[in-house]
Amino acid sequence: MKVFVTKYALTEGVYVDDVEPSGVCESMVSSKTRDLTNYHGKDWHTDRDSALRRAETMRAKKIRSLENSIARLKGIRFDC
Repeated sequence: MKVFVTKYALTEGVYVDDVEPSGVCESMVSSKTRDLTNYHGKDWHTDRDSALRRAETMRAKKIRSLENSIARLKGIRFDC
């Protein structure tokens, strides 16, 4: 079965992989092309649109996190 993978969306982008059910649980699949790679729950999607929505959500969350880190760093004062 072909699925859209979002597990590494922020580093590798969204890609298509050939998978099979893992047998461990319903929401887990194993890659046929990448050795020892399993995808859980939100890491894989059967349609392109849901994969792109997930990738956008991941990007927005990362941007918020980085903005918070920047604000915290700007607030640091080095008084000796």
